[in-house]
Parts: sequence; C-alpha cells; structure tokens
Amino acid sequence: MTVEWNDSGFPDHLPAVEPHKLTAEETTERLEGVLKAAGIKIKLGGCGCCGSPWVEATFPDGATADVEHISLEVDGYSR
Repeated sequence: MTVEWNDSGFPDHLPAVEPHKLTAEETTERLEGVLKAAGIKIKLGGCGCCGSPWVEATFPDGATADVEHISLEVDGYSR
C-alpha cells in the first residue's frame, strides 16, 4: 500500500488566537444572559462623581442586596 502526501502549503499548526476584547455592549449581553439563566436580577453601576461601583441584586430565593463600594471577582464553574 502506498500513501501519497499532498502538501498544500497549509501550515502544520495555526498561530495562537488572541482572546476577543469585548465591547461594553457585548459584556452586558453576556452577563445578562448568564445571570438571567441563574435566576438572578442585578443592577451594576458606578458613582458618577467618584466611580465607586454599586450593586442591587435579587436572588432566586428572594434574598436582596444593595451594596456600595463593591469589589467582585468570580472564578466560574466550567464543564
């Protein structure tokens, strides 16, 4: 049996793809989708004068939150 190699000139490996930098609108859409799917209602914002972030949230169990000067970092679960 003979195997022929057809070298089309295509590289054996592809260069790494840089992660896509999301716009504010794309970020909002993604966060809204994930939070809606989790049943969480949330408002995120920043103070106009000092830029301090704030959050208002309602969770599926009825718990609510109204917090100023929040800092949040989440390492999400991925399958």
